[in-house]
Amino acid sequence: MKNSNRTVNGVYLQNCLYQHLPFNMLPNTTLNEALNIQSGVAPGQGVYPKTAYFGIGNGGIKATTTSDGLVKIQASDHYGDHAGFYRQLPFVMRSLDNDLTVVERARYALRRVETHNFIQYAVYYLRRLDMTNVVPELQTLNIVDGVTTVTAYSPTSGNLNPTAPLVQSTGVNTVNGVFITASSKNIIVFTADDIAELVNVSNILFNDPDYAIISEIGIVAAVDKTVNVPSVGNTVISFNEVISAQIVSFINTTIIASAAGGGTTTEFDLGATEPLFSLG
Repeated sequence: MKNSNRTVNGVYLQNCLYQHLPFNMLPNTTLNEALNIQSGVAPGQGVYPKTAYFGIGNGGIKATTTSDGLVKIQASDHYGDHAGFYRQLPFVMRSLDNDLTVVERARYALRRVETHNFIQYAVYYLRRLDMTNVVPELQTLNIVDGVTTVTAYSPTSGNLNPTAPLVQSTGVNTVNGVFITASSKNIIVFTADDIAELVNVSNILFNDPDYAIISEIGIVAAVDKTVNVPSVGNTVISFNEVISAQIVSFINTTIIASAAGGGTTTEFDLGATEPLFSLG
């Protein structure tokens, strides 16, 4: 299970949703700007981004060799005000004459045409999350001597009729290690074909498959928008693009394509945890 590090852009969006306040897309906060894809195009009035997408990067780790010859891997955490990746990777790069099919393209967003070694590629930087089996739930976390016990949280009539805690005016008031978490677990699946596409990306960009490493995942909120995009032979195609794509959470991970040829999965949890502040 990978924990997520929330961003200020995600918190801002939550506040707008909680209070049904207008969502204003601030400059220098979207992946659209970073990639110059539908840059500056904001959602219409009353339209809110939804957290249903993710991007990847390979710049979120540092490797050093210790004095005894071992390799030490350290994660490079993102700060709450970060709006982009340390080094974003696309999921797919296909020459325009071998682009994804209409069905295959439906998984992706943030598409643009790039030229590498005199070849034009359709490049896809965002993927849609599968939300089919995501169920929000409340859980109680009871931490005793560093061991966490997780149980389902069920409100009782006592929650509607709380009793004020007795706080001592002198001495120490000990707080129990009990928390309530709002959890929303999801699984990202990388199939064998997904891994093969990532290796292809690495070969095109770096001429080396060993750069096909996912070390940072960005969970993204955005709004779908149908647009016309360039295709082979100076033609255009209709594509379900996204606008106002903002990273709401960063996840540290290490997926090495050369070791995951058969595919792999990574699980993450979006939500928030609140202490109960019950006094012991």
